[in-house]
Amino acid sequence: STPTTWSSPSRSPGSSGPLRVGVGHVDLTARLRDFFGPLGTKHLSLAGHGKRAFTRGNSGPADPLFAKAISIDNGRRRLLILTADLLMLNRRLAEGTLEELARRGLSFRRDEVLFSATHTHSAYAGYTDRWVEVPSVGFHRPDVSRVLIHALADACEASTRKRQQAEIAFATADLSQEQLVVNRIDKNSTTNDLLDVMILRDSSTHRLIASLTIFSPHATCRPRRDESVSADYPGAVCRHVEAETGVPCLFLAGAVGSMGPADLGPPRENWIELMGARIGSHVVELINARKSASSKVDIACAAVTLTLPSAEIKLGEGYRLSPILSRFLLPGETTLHGVRLGRHLFLSMPADFSGELAKEIRTSTSGLTTIVTSFGGDYVGYIIPKKYADLPTYEAQSASILGPDADTFFTSAARRLVEHLTPADPREYPVPSGDTNPYTLRISAN
Repeated sequence: STPTTWSSPSRSPGSSGPLRVGVGHVDLTARLRDFFGPLGTKHLSLAGHGKRAFTRGNSGPADPLFAKAISIDNGRRRLLILTADLLMLNRRLAEGTLEELARRGLSFRRDEVLFSATHTHSAYAGYTDRWVEVPSVGFHRPDVSRVLIHALADACEASTRKRQQAEIAFATADLSQEQLVVNRIDKNSTTNDLLDVMILRDSSTHRLIASLTIFSPHATCRPRRDESVSADYPGAVCRHVEAETGVPCLFLAGAVGSMGPADLGPPRENWIELMGARIGSHVVELINARKSASSKVDIACAAVTLTLPSAEIKLGEGYRLSPILSRFLLPGETTLHGVRLGRHLFLSMPADFSGELAKEIRTSTSGLTTIVTSFGGDYVGYIIPKKYADLPTYEAQSASILGPDADTFFTSAARRLVEHLTPADPREYPVPSGDTNPYTLRISAN
């Protein structure tokens, strides 16, 4: 069995109490402009779409990028949800943000922060030094990392400054009839069309405080040839919702692996606003539907450090890079994170996690609504169904670096994490002798 470390705030599944919520946001575009000067220059490359992270710059902002955070506290447990208009929120940014918060006297454990990103392919590059991320994010630029980390920490800190008594509700809509999502590996196969919304209101006045949206297609509406900086359709969703509600809207990339935006017709430049308006209108409908809300919520968090299987870097048909070299180039472990708010559970994957696999996990979870998000503070490539392993697609040949059994490895670990966080599970997880951390649990990922 694979040695695995589970880290959680206590040995009980959760802790309930009156909910308090705060929201923070930072304009990333303004921060970068303050540091680098005019942004319509070639000295800041764009992430995503491969080569341009190295060979191109940008032609200036088409729309602003933001970092946004929600702070949730029930008097016994606390949680930060952090997202940004970036290709990913990787380990460098996640660990840097935690370290910066600690320097400010705001120490958070890894399991208390749910990291994500909008996965826009039109945001800045330069914040990684890990080879698995370099093809998409480019070589590391300490100046870019520094600006982004301080902005992310500022958003988190702002969310903790003024929390108010709140109530929480969740709503889901199946947008399959809208035909907004396509399976990028097999256009005739399954798509993940579920739109999930978290709604936060003042518990006294019932006025909206913030909303959070999760949807699965890649943020690749802006054409590859377009070098302008953009939050892509997630930014348009947030702008639409914020214009209608007057309060912040956060967007988290769902299970984006193999999920892409459907063809909405020419010109492609219009897809961003078309997607934003159509998805945003459904978000507003779900908010206005006034689902039953709770002002006293059970919170449980857990983060598991997984020892990864051997990487399989494909060099061409029938050829693989040596496992020894693969291990040198790629991380040996990663973090899988789970957060439960009442009967809704967020599984934060360190990958482009398959929309198909996410649907299977959701269907198999009894008693909970399990929502998968991607780019959870680390990155290990694509996790897609094994049935696609030999197809001549980018996802299968270049991006699935952990091999065809990665789907089984991660779905198995995910189910164990769900089991651990399920409130109906009466089991106590014993602390092994010799552990100095009373919240450390060693369990097999199998």
